[in-house]
Amino acid sequence: MTHAYMIMAHNEFPLLTRLVSTLDDPCCDIYIHIDKKVEDEVFMRVKAELEGMVKRSRITFTARVNIVWGDFSMIEAELLLLREASAARHDYYHLLSGVDLPIKPHSEILRFFEENAGKEFIWYYSVPPPNAERLRMRYYYPLQHIVGHHYLRPLGILQWLLLLPQALVGVNRLRRLPEYFKGQQWFSATHEFVTDLLEFYSHEENLKPYRHTQCPDEIFVTMFACHSKYRERIFMSKRWVNSDRVASNNMRILYWDKALTGSPHVMTMDDLPMLTQSKQLWARKFSYDKHPEVVDALLERISRLPPRRETNFEDSFAGLSGDDLLYQLVKADPKSDSERKLVHEIIDRLPPELLLRLPDEEISEAKSYAIDALIGANWDSPARQAFLARYTGFRYPVRMEEQQDLARMIRAASQLKDGKALKRTAKGTKRDCRYFKKAVKKRREDSRHALDVKFEANYNAYHKAILARIKEIK
Repeated sequence: MTHAYMIMAHNEFPLLTRLVSTLDDPCCDIYIHIDKKVEDEVFMRVKAELEGMVKRSRITFTARVNIVWGDFSMIEAELLLLREASAARHDYYHLLSGVDLPIKPHSEILRFFEENAGKEFIWYYSVPPPNAERLRMRYYYPLQHIVGHHYLRPLGILQWLLLLPQALVGVNRLRRLPEYFKGQQWFSATHEFVTDLLEFYSHEENLKPYRHTQCPDEIFVTMFACHSKYRERIFMSKRWVNSDRVASNNMRILYWDKALTGSPHVMTMDDLPMLTQSKQLWARKFSYDKHPEVVDALLERISRLPPRRETNFEDSFAGLSGDDLLYQLVKADPKSDSERKLVHEIIDRLPPELLLRLPDEEISEAKSYAIDALIGANWDSPARQAFLARYTGFRYPVRMEEQQDLARMIRAASQLKDGKALKRTAKGTKRDCRYFKKAVKKRREDSRHALDVKFEANYNAYHKAILARIKEIK
């Protein structure tokens, strides 16, 4: 099986060299796009360094596009990579950013795709009305190529003013489009998918809806995938904490610091346990300039992990402790009652402080059981407070539809002591209450109506519980 790694980079070149070094394999080709804003001298230096470093793969640099955040130029660069890579047939094509890193040994990544051959790894979700995210494609954004520059983003108010006359005259670009799907730009897809996507977007009428659109890169691939035969081939798995809901999965970890910057979270050493225990294959984003220690520690760990070998369920835990035991617990997939009992017995013997390091990004028998054990545990310590803060979503935001357990959410929130975190959560839940109230009113005949009614009731109850807790701790 052959693979094409397509990388979009614009900075953090020391990190890029480390990423490329992990991909250097005879069965892989590497294609790199460097933003045209990077000075020619720097580009040539990076190009020479990478070409001299790669020994087993073929490395190719594409033509360069001046990429602007949220602009169509993101799609132009992506299409360049796809066309270049698909010229030499590969079994899988992986789109990565220059600030990604693998969190599994490369041999394990290759084995994963062999075991799941034919699947498409794309993360998406439906965006039904009413939802503010639909505005990105409903109206025209003629100034996005200007205000997308970070130093000109304050001028974005001018672009928003241009939306007012469009709303008054009833502009709606979504009217001619099918159901609206959104997701992440980063994906892994088969050769058949890539060739059909390129054929579809070779026609200007299919590409036109993404021009003068805000952040079209987040819908460009998902819209094609979800309105084609490939939707049935999208890889589905359990992703969320304490939930049986199966969702699309692109095998990448990415979450947002919404409360701080509204930007992707930059991984630090605090995230290392979560990264090393996760079942995903890649994560973003990293910064070697700001947090080189987590990059070095992660790469050292995946380089020394022993090859995965088949063994019976009980023996897989033999001789393990600490982080290695947690890693195995998360990977565990008990099939029988006796295997589940063994997992529960192991968890019962572990200290709560260690259980806190189970990754929030995963769902497993071990994780679900650990949450039950921790919430019901009779102990009051900083570790308990840290767990409650994580569980109720102050660090890793958790949506109510993913939890599906209102009583436990309220019970966890009622034990929190951090007033500032509670106030932030109250603000967010109030916004969610307003959203579902509007959704219930507007979507009367929709198949999602009953679900929205349930979510509205859950969010209202959760919001009241947060407000009550705020009053208690004053």
